[in-house]
Amino acid sequence: MGSRVRALSVTHVRPAETSNSPPQGAAHTTIKLSLFDTMFIALTPIQRLFFYEGDDLPPFPDLVRALRSSLAATLAVFTPFTGEVAVPSSGDGVGVAIDCSPGAVSRGGVRFVEAEYAGSAEDVRRLARAAEHDAGAYAQLAPALAVGGALPAPALAVQVTRPARGAGGGGGGVGAVVVGVSRNHVVADGQALWEFIRAWAAAARGGSMAGTGLAAPTFDRAAINRHPKAEEVARKFLRIFAPAFPTEITRRIKLLQTS
Repeated sequence: MGSRVRALSVTHVRPAETSNSPPQGAAHTTIKLSLFDTMFIALTPIQRLFFYEGDDLPPFPDLVRALRSSLAATLAVFTPFTGEVAVPSSGDGVGVAIDCSPGAVSRGGVRFVEAEYAGSAEDVRRLARAAEHDAGAYAQLAPALAVGGALPAPALAVQVTRPARGAGGGGGGVGAVVVGVSRNHVVADGQALWEFIRAWAAAARGGSMAGTGLAAPTFDRAAINRHPKAEEVARKFLRIFAPAFPTEITRRIKLLQTS
Protein backbone atom coordinates (compact mmCIF):
# COMPACT_ATOMS: atom_id res chain seq x y z
CA MET A 1 0.00 0.00 0.00
CA GLY A 2 1.35 3.38 -0.99
CA SER A 3 1.51 6.33 1.33
CA ARG A 4 -1.77 8.21 1.68
CA VAL A 5 -0.33 10.86 3.99
CA ARG A 6 2.36 13.38 3.13
CA ALA A 7 4.05 15.80 5.48
CA LEU A 8 3.56 19.47 4.67
CA SER A 9 5.87 20.86 7.35
CA VAL A 10 7.73 19.77 10.46
CA THR A 11 8.41 22.16 13.33
CA HIS A 12 8.99 21.84 17.08
CA VAL A 13 6.89 23.16 19.96
CA ARG A 14 8.46 24.08 23.29
CA PRO A 15 6.79 24.99 26.60
CA ALA A 16 5.37 28.47 26.85
CA GLU A 17 6.66 30.73 29.59
CA THR A 18 3.68 30.88 31.97
CA SER A 19 3.00 31.16 35.66
CA ASN A 20 2.89 27.35 35.71
CA SER A 21 6.42 27.02 34.35
CA PRO A 22 8.95 25.66 36.86
CA PRO A 23 11.53 28.23 37.93
CA GLN A 24 14.98 28.11 36.44
CA GLY A 25 17.13 25.60 38.27
CA ALA A 26 14.08 23.78 39.64
CA ALA A 27 14.58 20.25 40.87
CA HIS A 28 13.67 17.15 38.90
CA THR A 29 14.83 18.45 35.54
CA THR A 30 16.28 14.96 35.13
CA ILE A 31 13.88 12.23 36.15
CA LYS A 32 15.51 8.90 36.84
CA LEU A 33 13.54 6.00 35.39
CA SER A 34 12.24 3.45 37.85
CA LEU A 35 12.84 -0.28 37.62
CA PHE A 36 9.27 -0.65 36.29
CA ASP A 37 9.92 1.86 33.49
CA THR A 38 12.80 -0.22 32.15
CA MET A 39 10.34 -3.01 31.32
CA PHE A 40 8.78 -0.75 28.67
CA ILE A 41 11.81 1.04 27.26
CA ALA A 42 11.98 -0.94 24.00
CA LEU A 43 8.24 -1.07 23.33
CA THR A 44 6.62 0.75 20.43
CA PRO A 45 5.20 4.14 21.40
CA ILE A 46 1.69 4.64 22.70
CA GLN A 47 -0.31 6.18 19.84
CA ARG A 48 -3.72 7.83 19.87
CA LEU A 49 -5.80 9.31 17.04
CA PHE A 50 -8.55 11.91 17.45
CA PHE A 51 -10.93 12.52 14.55
CA TYR A 52 -12.84 15.79 14.33
CA GLU A 53 -15.42 16.72 11.72
CA GLY A 54 -17.92 19.46 11.02
CA ASP A 55 -18.64 22.39 8.77
CA ASP A 56 -17.70 24.73 11.61
CA LEU A 57 -14.06 23.61 11.74
CA PRO A 58 -11.79 26.62 11.08
CA PRO A 59 -9.39 26.92 8.15
CA PHE A 60 -6.36 24.68 8.59
CA PRO A 61 -3.80 27.47 9.25
CA ASP A 62 -6.01 28.88 12.02
CA LEU A 63 -6.54 25.44 13.50
CA VAL A 64 -2.81 24.70 13.49
CA ARG A 65 -2.00 28.01 15.19
CA ALA A 66 -4.53 27.28 17.93
CA LEU A 67 -3.21 23.75 18.46
CA ARG A 68 0.42 24.90 18.55
CA SER A 69 -0.16 27.70 21.05
CA SER A 70 -2.34 25.55 23.32
CA LEU A 71 0.19 22.71 23.12
CA ALA A 72 2.94 25.09 24.24
CA ALA A 73 0.81 26.18 27.19
CA THR A 74 0.09 22.57 28.16
CA LEU A 75 3.74 21.54 27.90
CA ALA A 76 4.56 24.22 30.48
CA VAL A 77 2.79 21.92 32.97
CA PHE A 78 3.69 18.55 31.41
CA THR A 79 7.36 19.45 30.97
CA PRO A 80 8.73 15.85 30.76
CA PHE A 81 6.70 15.39 27.58
CA THR A 82 9.00 17.97 26.00
CA GLY A 83 12.20 16.24 27.05
CA GLU A 84 14.07 13.22 25.83
CA VAL A 85 14.90 9.77 27.13
CA ALA A 86 18.66 9.85 27.56
CA VAL A 87 21.71 8.99 29.62
CA PRO A 88 22.17 11.81 32.16
CA SER A 89 25.10 14.09 31.40
CA SER A 90 26.51 13.37 34.86
CA GLY A 91 27.32 9.81 33.82
CA ASP A 92 26.79 8.73 37.43
CA GLY A 93 25.55 5.24 36.67
CA VAL A 94 21.88 6.18 36.78
CA GLY A 95 21.38 4.43 33.46
CA VAL A 96 18.47 6.06 31.64
CA ALA A 97 16.42 9.10 32.62
CA ILE A 98 13.96 11.61 31.21
CA ASP A 99 16.01 14.73 30.55
CA CYS A 100 13.63 17.70 30.69
CA SER A 101 16.30 20.22 31.64
CA PRO A 102 16.22 23.62 29.90
CA GLY A 103 19.11 22.54 27.67
CA ALA A 104 17.37 19.37 26.49
CA VAL A 105 14.09 21.19 25.90
CA SER A 106 15.78 23.97 23.91
CA ARG A 107 17.57 21.38 21.74
CA GLY A 108 14.40 19.50 20.94
CA GLY A 109 10.83 20.15 21.89
CA VAL A 110 7.82 18.25 20.62
CA ARG A 111 7.96 17.38 16.93
CA PHE A 112 4.84 18.92 15.33
CA VAL A 113 3.94 17.58 11.89
CA GLU A 114 1.41 19.22 9.59
CA ALA A 115 0.24 16.63 7.06
CA GLU A 116 -2.27 16.01 4.30
CA TYR A 117 -4.39 12.90 3.65
CA ALA A 118 -4.89 11.95 -0.01
CA GLY A 119 -8.66 12.18 -0.06
CA SER A 120 -11.65 14.29 0.79
CA ALA A 121 -13.15 15.28 4.12
CA GLU A 122 -15.73 12.55 3.60
CA ASP A 123 -12.93 10.00 3.11
CA VAL A 124 -11.52 11.00 6.49
CA ARG A 125 -14.97 10.67 8.06
CA ARG A 126 -15.30 7.16 6.63
CA LEU A 127 -11.96 6.23 8.20
CA ALA A 128 -13.31 7.21 11.60
CA ARG A 129 -16.68 5.51 11.17
CA ALA A 130 -15.65 2.23 9.53
CA ALA A 131 -16.49 -0.87 11.56
CA GLU A 132 -13.17 -2.40 10.49
CA HIS A 133 -10.36 0.07 11.04
CA ASP A 134 -7.90 0.70 8.23
CA ALA A 135 -4.72 -0.12 10.14
CA GLY A 136 -2.46 1.06 7.33
CA ALA A 137 -4.07 4.49 7.13
CA TYR A 138 -4.19 4.80 10.90
CA ALA A 139 -0.45 4.10 11.13
CA GLN A 140 0.25 6.95 8.71
CA LEU A 141 -1.96 9.36 10.65
CA ALA A 142 0.13 8.88 13.81
CA PRO A 143 3.50 10.67 13.97
CA ALA A 144 6.66 8.60 13.85
CA LEU A 145 8.56 8.39 17.13
CA ALA A 146 11.87 6.56 17.38
CA VAL A 147 12.16 4.31 20.45
CA GLY A 148 14.23 1.30 21.41
CA GLY A 149 17.29 2.43 19.48
CA ALA A 150 19.91 5.13 19.84
CA LEU A 151 19.72 7.63 22.67
CA PRO A 152 18.56 10.29 23.22
CA ALA A 153 15.01 9.46 22.10
CA PRO A 154 12.13 11.97 22.02
CA ALA A 155 9.31 11.75 24.53
CA LEU A 156 6.40 12.93 22.39
CA ALA A 157 5.39 13.78 18.82
CA VAL A 158 2.19 15.29 17.38
CA GLN A 159 0.71 15.20 13.89
CA VAL A 160 -2.24 17.22 12.57
CA THR A 161 -3.62 15.93 9.25
CA ARG A 162 -6.13 17.61 6.96
CA PRO A 163 -7.82 16.08 3.90
CA ALA A 164 -6.41 17.11 0.54
CA ARG A 165 -9.92 18.14 -0.46
CA GLY A 166 -11.74 19.89 2.35
CA ALA A 167 -15.27 21.12 2.81
CA GLY A 168 -16.34 24.48 1.49
CA GLY A 169 -13.10 25.50 -0.23
CA GLY A 170 -12.29 29.11 -0.86
CA GLY A 171 -10.53 29.46 2.50
CA GLY A 172 -13.34 27.78 4.43
CA GLY A 173 -13.08 25.08 7.04
CA VAL A 174 -11.33 21.78 6.39
CA GLY A 175 -14.42 19.67 7.14
CA ALA A 176 -12.39 17.03 8.97
CA VAL A 177 -9.04 16.81 10.73
CA VAL A 178 -7.07 14.13 12.55
CA VAL A 179 -4.83 14.84 15.53
CA GLY A 180 -2.32 12.05 16.18
CA VAL A 181 -0.19 11.71 19.31
CA SER A 182 2.76 9.33 19.83
CA ARG A 183 4.39 9.08 23.26
CA ASN A 184 7.37 7.14 24.54
CA HIS A 185 6.17 4.38 26.88
CA VAL A 186 8.57 5.20 29.71
CA VAL A 187 7.71 8.88 30.13
CA ALA A 188 4.38 8.42 31.91
CA ASP A 189 1.52 5.98 32.32
CA GLY A 190 -1.71 5.87 30.32
CA GLN A 191 -3.62 7.96 32.84
CA ALA A 192 -1.06 10.76 32.54
CA LEU A 193 -1.44 10.72 28.75
CA TRP A 194 -5.21 11.17 29.00
CA GLU A 195 -4.76 13.97 31.53
CA PHE A 196 -2.38 15.61 29.06
CA ILE A 197 -4.95 15.32 26.26
CA ARG A 198 -7.68 16.77 28.49
CA ALA A 199 -5.45 19.66 29.54
CA TRP A 200 -4.47 20.35 25.91
CA ALA A 201 -8.13 20.31 24.85
CA ALA A 202 -9.01 22.74 27.64
CA ALA A 203 -6.19 25.08 26.61
CA ALA A 204 -7.28 24.88 22.95
CA ARG A 205 -10.79 25.97 23.99
CA GLY A 206 -9.29 28.93 25.80
CA GLY A 207 -9.69 27.42 29.25
CA SER A 208 -7.26 26.09 31.84
CA MET A 209 -6.46 22.97 33.80
CA ALA A 210 -8.40 24.38 36.72
CA GLY A 211 -11.57 24.17 34.66
CA THR A 212 -11.06 20.46 34.02
CA GLY A 213 -10.60 19.53 37.67
CA LEU A 214 -7.08 18.30 36.90
CA ALA A 215 -4.19 18.84 39.25
CA ALA A 216 -0.62 19.44 38.10
CA PRO A 217 0.91 16.00 37.40
CA THR A 218 3.79 14.46 39.33
CA PHE A 219 6.44 12.55 37.38
CA ASP A 220 8.97 11.91 40.15
CA ARG A 221 9.90 8.25 40.74
CA ALA A 222 11.84 8.86 43.96
CA ALA A 223 9.54 6.73 46.12
CA ILE A 224 10.20 3.70 43.91
CA ASN A 225 13.87 4.42 43.34
CA ARG A 226 14.57 4.42 47.10
CA HIS A 227 14.23 0.64 47.11
CA PRO A 228 17.66 -0.79 48.03
CA LYS A 229 17.72 -3.09 44.98
CA ALA A 230 16.20 -0.63 42.51
CA GLU A 231 19.43 -0.14 40.52
CA GLU A 232 20.19 -3.86 40.41
CA VAL A 233 16.69 -4.82 39.26
CA ALA A 234 16.60 -1.99 36.70
CA ARG A 235 19.84 -3.24 35.12
CA LYS A 236 18.48 -6.79 35.07
CA PHE A 237 15.25 -5.67 33.40
CA LEU A 238 17.23 -3.71 30.81
CA ARG A 239 19.21 -6.84 29.89
CA ILE A 240 15.98 -8.84 29.56
CA PHE A 241 13.64 -6.40 27.84
CA ALA A 242 16.15 -4.30 25.87
CA PRO A 243 19.40 -6.24 25.52
CA ALA A 244 20.91 -3.62 23.19
CA PHE A 245 20.38 -0.79 25.68
CA PRO A 246 23.13 -1.65 28.20
CA THR A 247 25.64 -1.41 25.34
CA GLU A 248 24.15 1.86 24.17
CA ILE A 249 24.18 3.28 27.71
CA THR A 250 27.84 2.36 28.19
CA ARG A 251 28.73 3.95 24.85
CA ARG A 252 26.89 7.15 25.71
CA ILE A 253 28.54 7.45 29.13
CA LYS A 254 31.99 7.02 27.56
CA LEU A 255 31.20 9.75 25.04
CA LEU A 256 30.05 12.06 27.81
CA GLN A 257 33.14 11.41 29.88
CA THR A 258 35.48 12.17 26.97
CA SER A 259 33.63 15.22 25.64
